Amino acid sequence: MKYLFTFLVLFVFNYVNYAQIIPEHNTEKCGSDIVHKWRLEHESGYAESYAKLQSYVNKFVAAHPDGFSPKAVITIPVVFHIVLSPTEHAGFLDSRCTENIGTLNTDFAGLSTHSMGDFPASLKANCDIQFCLATISPTGAATTGIERVDYNGPEWTAGDNGVKQSSGGGLDAWDPTSYLNIWVCNLTGSLLGYGTYPTVLDNFYGLVIDFTATGTTGALPPFDLGGTASHEIGHCFYLEHIWGDLGACSVDDGINDTPIQESSTSGNPTPPLLDACQTASPGIMFMNYMDYSDDIAYANFTPDQKTIIQALFASGGILEPLTNSIKCGIPLVADFIGNPSVPATVNIGGTVDFTDLTTGTPTAWEWTFTGAVTTTSSTQNPQNIQYSTLGLFPVKLKVTKPNFADSITKLAYIEVINPLDVNCDFIGAPTCIVAGDSVNFTDLSTNTPTTWKWKFNGGTPDTAIVKNPQNILYDTPGVYSVYLHASNLTSSDTLTKLGYITVMDPSEVPNANFMANLTNMQAGTSINFTNQSTGLYDSLQWYFSGAVPPSSTSNNPASITYNTVGDFNVTLILYSSTCNNDTLIKPLWIHVFDPADVGPVHADFHATTSRLIYVPGATVNYEDLSTGNITQWQWTFYGGTPPTSPAQSPQSIGYTIPNIYDVCLIVSNSLYSDTLCKTEYIVVSDNPWPNNSFCDTVTNILPTEHPLTFMHLTPKYWGYFPGHNGSLTKYYAEKVTNYTFSEVSGLIIPPVKCYSASPNNKVIFTIWDVDNQGLPGSVLGTKNVLINTFVPLIYKSVMFDTPVQVNGQFFVGYQLYYNTPYDTFVVYMSPNRPNPIDNHLYLKKNASSVWQTPTQFFQDTMQVNVSLAISVIGCLVGINVEEINMDSQISVYPNPTSDKINIELKDFVPSSFNCNLYDLTGRKIKIETFNTNTNFYEIDVSKFNNGIYLLEINVNNQRTVKKVSIIK
Repeated sequence: MKYLFTFLVLFVFNYVNYAQIIPEHNTEKCGSDIVHKWRLEHESGYAESYAKLQSYVNKFVAAHPDGFSPKAVITIPVVFHIVLSPTEHAGFLDSRCTENIGTLNTDFAGLSTHSMGDFPASLKANCDIQFCLATISPTGAATTGIERVDYNGPEWTAGDNGVKQSSGGGLDAWDPTSYLNIWVCNLTGSLLGYGTYPTVLDNFYGLVIDFTATGTTGALPPFDLGGTASHEIGHCFYLEHIWGDLGACSVDDGINDTPIQESSTSGNPTPPLLDACQTASPGIMFMNYMDYSDDIAYANFTPDQKTIIQALFASGGILEPLTNSIKCGIPLVADFIGNPSVPATVNIGGTVDFTDLTTGTPTAWEWTFTGAVTTTSSTQNPQNIQYSTLGLFPVKLKVTKPNFADSITKLAYIEVINPLDVNCDFIGAPTCIVAGDSVNFTDLSTNTPTTWKWKFNGGTPDTAIVKNPQNILYDTPGVYSVYLHASNLTSSDTLTKLGYITVMDPSEVPNANFMANLTNMQAGTSINFTNQSTGLYDSLQWYFSGAVPPSSTSNNPASITYNTVGDFNVTLILYSSTCNNDTLIKPLWIHVFDPADVGPVHADFHATTSRLIYVPGATVNYEDLSTGNITQWQWTFYGGTPPTSPAQSPQSIGYTIPNIYDVCLIVSNSLYSDTLCKTEYIVVSDNPWPNNSFCDTVTNILPTEHPLTFMHLTPKYWGYFPGHNGSLTKYYAEKVTNYTFSEVSGLIIPPVKCYSASPNNKVIFTIWDVDNQGLPGSVLGTKNVLINTFVPLIYKSVMFDTPVQVNGQFFVGYQLYYNTPYDTFVVYMSPNRPNPIDNHLYLKKNASSVWQTPTQFFQDTMQVNVSLAISVIGCLVGINVEEINMDSQISVYPNPTSDKINIELKDFVPSSFNCNLYDLTGRKIKIETFNTNTNFYEIDVSKFNNGIYLLEINVNNQRTVKKVSIIK
């Protein structure tokens, strides 16, 4: 029998293929700490590997304060290398190894029946680790998981790696990434075993145990219950001795749920066992496998010890490769299906057939059918399982084969119903919405219910009694359940769908967007993509048609190479487990050309962020929209930082000084170039604009072109130009170039003559886009106005019902009708201009006619180059701006005005009042305000230029902003 005693030993350590001498030391039951400390001092690289192991485990434990359990039990293939003399071999049967596998599985599953003393049973953890004897050798041949070699040399000492090498008289390790290696030999003195910490998975990793402490039958008491292997494998799984090895109450094993104890324990103490560190019950945890107690006393690994063990097998852990080993055979994964299919709905008295779908070839089956007439079965595919009780029932399947077992329970898998009773069911559409949206519900209950009671948690209304409730509004983000009780005269049923409706904050909705540093390039170019998506999503997927690689899951994919000439799509998909996914496809977005193919280019671009920005810190992103085989881009950002850029689509161009700025782009290749300047494209202000927009009026009439005019067409035609006339001119369109506006809200019309032959006769004011010939194209928006609402020589504003979206260039004008008797409607225009390039007016007789200039239309020798005197009311819609709305309490009139502005405060007397006027650049205009009455104020604007201004009114420390038009 081996006992603990002190002796001097010559310690041979063969990690580097030559003997090294360890100084004299105290020999213990376990030599793991001795080996570890020697390696720290003498083995190159070991300290660094151990520190890395410590750091990884500490981070894992900190990230899992409540412990960690894997998705499935981890089964580790084990090989026993038995290095004994022929006589010792004869007394050591293979069954000893099989027995030790059994004790290991009991100990690591937390199934030991040994007492925990005064400690709670919760400290006996199931480590979710099992062991099996390997059945497949490294060569792929069948094996018992046990190999032997005769050895007639001296007893082995702790750390003598000769036992782990055939060249040293022992046996070589099997691949440590696929097997746990256990060497069984005759160890010297009282040494029962030692294990190595998992710093590296090399051919020396594993444990060595004495043959007298292996297995149960024939092992020598008190170490005859397999506890030595459990103890040493604990070291292989990075567990320290429970007392910390230094013998003091200030030293610990670093584990929270193992009490500090002064020293190791021997024998089989009676609990509670107290020491200098633990002076009251429950005392020290001598029953822990990492103490030195007898096997009969061993009982537990703790939950925190389990977390450390599982850290090694988790993703990124050093023992993770062992989780994928199939050297004991293919693991079992239990599964099954019932017929009727999932979920199985069965009429009372009906039967279900079950089919085993387990992978890994089980050899035994244990079925449990709760609620069935036949409640168990051991056949692989049970048939005709009858259910005669109403209800919802689970089904369980446990499968086994040598070394493996698995089970699965499918809850609420069988629903037994009365076919004549109401069976409640419903659907909602959609079930994932943005706050403020609605859901429609449809009853799917069977057997004709006649009454319904709905409850909608979080919804408005929150109840309903109709069959199919519609437009249930959800205003607050969250996850909500829906309840339905349906009944008829003979039966009823209830269904609650928990967490059925998901309501998202608008800012959380996935919205895919992206940009690339190049979209127009020569073949062979590599480019980088930037994800500009917003909202919450779990993962993403890119697809790059025609590129290498063709896909990516990176947030910002780099070095995507296009070798093939063509135009290619780019797709970005955002995947959200919370709500809907979102997909953005930019069709034919990537243009790849042959470097030898040189042709004309056309410049175009737009801002992808707001063009109405506020300083400080305001930036704008630009996207190139140019066409052609372009090799160079040169941007100029007036007022921007940086002021220029050679990038295709520059991002984050900063602006710091309030003003309105131009942006220019020159694109070119070796033979061609093109330039586009968008004047007054960026509006920068340090003051907020009302209604989230910057607005202005523009006209093609020059300041010097007054007085305005029109033309009599007599004697050649009756009537007027531009208006009703004898040539039956029906359409008039004025070309406008303005890169500031994103939309047109209205027009200011200067009528000369306006006579309506009938009260219902009208003019249609129209906005067209520009076709590829520079002429009026598609209609963007219209507004019908009765002619008799106009007054000659008085300006009239015509506002569109919905602002019309425009993009830099567009046409404004009107369409006339030639009724009987004729109407007369004429609008002012500019005086005639000498240069045809200064003509902006186009006209035609009817819808099928061709647009012409006035000179072309009248086929006259006199050149007519003019512009309509219509003013466009345009806005640049920008970012959200918070402002206080006092419209109900403040009136500003007249608006438009020519000389003065009146401000009336309704129903209250102000304690404080002041106002400021700003022009379109945000510049403050000096004004004088006259208090004409307690609630009335007047501002003189007679000397100001035409245009739109912002009037800031501050009353009682509250602020509002009004747009004011000055027209003279």
